[in-house]
Parts: sequence; structure tokens; C-alpha cells
Amino acid sequence: MGMKTCFRWSAFISACLAMLSLVIVANYFDLIFTFPHRRPINSSAPRIRERGKQDKFLQDNSRRRELNGTFNHIPLDNPGQQAMIKHDPNAPPVHHVAFIKVHKAASTSIQNIFYRYGYHNDLVMVQPVRTTGTKWFLPVEREMFLPPPRGQTSFDIMSIHATYNRKAFETILPKDSVYIGIVREPFKQFASCVKYYHLNKILRIPGSNPVRKFLLDAKDQMNLSPNPRVFNTQSRDLGFPVKYMFPYNEYKFSNFLQQLDRELDLVLVVERFDESVVLLRRLLNWEVKDVILASLNSRISHPRLHFGATEEMLLKQISLHDYALYDFFAKKLQDKIDQQPHDFNDELVLYKQIKIKYHKFCLSIQKQDYTVVKVLSFERSAWSKPFNVTTNDCALLHMNERQFSQMLKLKMGHSITK
Repeated sequence: MGMKTCFRWSAFISACLAMLSLVIVANYFDLIFTFPHRRPINSSAPRIRERGKQDKFLQDNSRRRELNGTFNHIPLDNPGQQAMIKHDPNAPPVHHVAFIKVHKAASTSIQNIFYRYGYHNDLVMVQPVRTTGTKWFLPVEREMFLPPPRGQTSFDIMSIHATYNRKAFETILPKDSVYIGIVREPFKQFASCVKYYHLNKILRIPGSNPVRKFLLDAKDQMNLSPNPRVFNTQSRDLGFPVKYMFPYNEYKFSNFLQQLDRELDLVLVVERFDESVVLLRRLLNWEVKDVILASLNSRISHPRLHFGATEEMLLKQISLHDYALYDFFAKKLQDKIDQQPHDFNDELVLYKQIKIKYHKFCLSIQKQDYTVVKVLSFERSAWSKPFNVTTNDCALLHMNERQFSQMLKLKMGHSITK
């Protein structure tokens, strides 16, 4: 009898342990599927610490609603269920595009792609009322832009500087627009910002290494919100509010990254430009000729500017948001590349070859080498129709933003007095 009782108790305890295990597993999966933002976004994205505080935060529904409204973004259908990007020769080209132009992230080179495409296909391009001057982090308002041409009621493509806000963008562009972003390795982007926007200010700092002194001073004033035109500018351009920038809150920024990932169809990565542009061409179903790009809006350095390992370490301690942003979308780009069909690498090789020949041809024209032919021809490929490159194509490829904007305004019937 004692043995039977012992056996029953043993079976009872085993059953209880099994039930407890099932409850733990069920709760785990319930947390995953109910609160996807509780998981780390990826190995490179910001991780959530202080689990107890976050649990209390999640239980407060009113606070959660406040957070969801913080970034002025809107929920999309099937969030996170973006279709795989692939080449479809039978699909029509996309004519409605929003490109979020990020300061000093090679955005002007990408903008030139959209300007050329809009110009050649008679699309209505969003243009600012004022062409001159650099405006930072302005809220999007329709009054900032010139109206569509007479007889038109909406725009097709927007690729000018404007802080991203999905609701505001949708008041300007059609609902079916494709949304494109771009990121650049933060240290390179910081160096470019310094050279382009803050050169004189930095050079006025005494000493042999003004960049390091500038970063050290900014690090000491982190909680006072360092200059948003230098630090975390990519996150600002993509819509993260400066009032939540300092002190750094991993949970809020993780929430922002996931929302941004749901809203943008593709985020280009400057350090993988060729792969990014091939994905862009496939997503928009454009021709290879349409997505050739050139380096625009670059500046030379100065001998007193030093950007070394120490300066990079200091920047990582300040621009926490931009580093998290970059790591997140660099991983996302790699995921999209990994999902591509087997012909992606073949198209990538062809794109690089065409780009080299295209640039050599345009360079020969710039040097006024009249011994070369004035038309460069490319044969049909699996991803593009046959096409020619002319001297006019080269002129548009290397046209600066201001000149191109003025030309588009004239084509739309606007004056260029401003």
C-alpha cells in the first residue's frame, strides 16, 4: 500500500510539473505574439533592460496609447508582412514614390534618380517654394510646396528634404505610394556633416584636434541635448522627435524602429549602395538606366580635421540613436538580399558593369574628348530593355540639385524667382 501511495504522489508531482512547464511555455509565446516589441529586434538593435519596469509600463494602457501617438505614425495593414522584392517584367512601373531624404547620407545622389525619372516620364514632382537654404527637421505642411501644375490635383514623387511623418506625407502623395528611406554609417555621416555644414565652426576651435574637442564638449553636455544638426540627424530626419532624444531611452527607440520598419518599403544602405539600388529597381520595376547614380554634393576635407578611432568612440557615446538605426536597417537590408531569387547576383554584376561604362562615357564627354562616340548603347538583358546613353543623359546625371529643381519648376509652369 505504501508503495502505491508513493507512486501516486510521484505521478501527481510529475503531472503538476508538466502542467507548470506548459503554462510557462504558453505564457512565453503569449508574450511574444501579443507584444512583439518585447523581443530584441535583432542582435544589433537596442536591447530592453530593466524587465520589471518595462512590465509595469506595458500594463499601463493609457501610457502605451500615448507612446503609440508620440511619433505621429499610423498603423498599417499586416504590419511586418512586407512582400519579397523581386523582378517582375510584366508588372507596371511604380510612379508614386516617397523618398525620405536624409542629410549627408548620399541622399542627393538618390534624389537625382527620382528627378531624372520624373523628368523623363512627365510625373508631378513635389518641389519646395524656396530652393535656397537648408531647412532642418521642419514639419511637413502643404504650404511648404508649390502646387501641382494646372489641371493636376496630386503629386507623384516626393524626394526633397522633409522630416518623415506618415500622416503628413499621405496628405501630399497618393495612398499607394512606395516609401523609401536611406541610412549611412554614422561616423562617416558625421564627418560629412562636419565638412559640409560646420566646417568654419569646427575650425574656430583652438588646438591640434578641433573635432575631438568638439566631441568631448558635446559628450559633457549630453543631457542638455547636443546639437541635433550634428548628432543623431538620421534618426531626426526619419521622424524621431528631438524631445525624446536625450536621455537615450532604448524602449522608446525600439518601438520607433519597429514602427518605421512597418511603414517603409525599403531602406537603402549607403555602404551597400549597389545592392540597395538593385533592390530599389526591382521594387519600383524601373529600367536599369533609370537607377544609375553619380556622387553629388560631396566636399573635400581640411588638414585640421581628424576622424580617427578616438573620435569614432566618442561619437558612439553620443549618437546612440543613429548607431542603433543603422545597425537595425543594415540587418534588414541583408535579410532582403538573402530572400532574393538566384538571379540577384547576376543582375548586381551587370549593374556594376553598366555603371562603370556609363561613368566612363560621361567622363569622356566632360573632358570634351570628341574622339569617342556621342551615344553609348547597351543591349537587352534579363532585367532591362536595350537603351542608349547620350550627352543629355550625362548632363542630367551630374546636374546639381538646385539646377534640377529649377528645371522641374519651369516644366511644372512655376517661376524660379525664389
